[in-house]
Amino acid sequence: MPAGDVCSNAPAIAMSGTLANQSTVTLLNDYAPASTNATCTGYSALGLDRVHSVTLTNGQMLSVTATPATATDDVSLYLIAGPATNCTVNPTCLAGDDDGFDGVAETVTYTNTTGATRTVFIVVDSYYAESVRPS
Repeated sequence: MPAGDVCSNAPAIAMSGTLANQSTVTLLNDYAPASTNATCTGYSALGLDRVHSVTLTNGQMLSVTATPATATDDVSLYLIAGPATNCTVNPTCLAGDDDGFDGVAETVTYTNTTGATRTVFIVVDSYYAESVRPS
């Protein structure tokens, strides 16, 4: 299973910087919140997904932006609180964004107010399943 395919093998990333050229091409559709699961984004995310993890101290804010590679990609972005067992087919999310359409970047922001250090999983997903991708 490639690194980043699921929460249990999500690569840890630093709190600042840019991850360029990340792709979901070799990964699977492990997390597909249904359109009824408004706690994530309010929309389906049937496409392939990639997961990263980050550790936040109490009071630390995380802001993530996912920019689609092409004008026909419709990214979906959401955050799941650790541990990795919280990552299910229909997870409960800390924050999510999918209000843009094809070619539009999505951004989520979350502040850890738990009083403790917390692991957060960043899931970059997609609206389109590969079989229904627009041409």
